[in-house]
Amino acid sequence: MTSFEEKGKRLVHQVLSICTRADAGYGEAKASRAALRRALSPTMVNKATQYLVQWCDLTDEEGLLVTSNVAAYICFHPYHSPNCGNFGTVIRKLAYQRGTDADTFQRHFQRIAVAVSTPCLCDRVGRMIPMLKNTKIPVDYVQLYMDMLRWDKKMVLRWAEGYYAGQDTRNALDKEDQDVAE
Repeated sequence: MTSFEEKGKRLVHQVLSICTRADAGYGEAKASRAALRRALSPTMVNKATQYLVQWCDLTDEEGLLVTSNVAAYICFHPYHSPNCGNFGTVIRKLAYQRGTDADTFQRHFQRIAVAVSTPCLCDRVGRMIPMLKNTKIPVDYVQLYMDMLRWDKKMVLRWAEGYYAGQDTRNALDKEDQDVAE
C-alpha cells in the first residue's frame, strides 16, 4: 500500500466518521463538518486547518488543496464506495442515471480532462459533486484523492477510459436491442 493510499484511506475514514457523527446530532462533529465544507473556499481553508493537519503537510500547497477539497466533497456527498471506478466512470454513471443528452456530460468530462492546474481540477470536480449527491451515486474517494494528487496526462487517459469505455458498451447494447426488436 502506497503512502498516498494510506493517507487517502485515513482521510476518507475519518471524514466519513465526522459526517456520521454530525448526522447523529453531535455538536462538535457538526462544527467539524461545517469547517471542512468551508475548505472549498480558498479564503476559508484556515477554518479547516486544525482538521487538515492530520491528513497532509500544510506547506505542500497542492496537497493541501487536494486534501481540503476531497474532505469537503465527502462532507457534501458522503456516499463512498471502494472500487466503484475512477471519476470518469462515476461521471458516466451519472450521465446514464440522469438520462441526459450525452453531449452535456461529455462537455463536463472534457472540462475536467483539460484541467492544467490543481486549483482548476479541484474546481471542476467540485462542480460535479452536487449532481452526484442528488442521484446518490457513490464515489471512491480514496481513488479520487490519489488520482488528483497524481494528476497528469496518464490520469486523464485513465479517466477517459472509464468515461468512454462505458459509452461504447452502452451503444453496443442499445444497437443489440434495436436488432432484436427488428
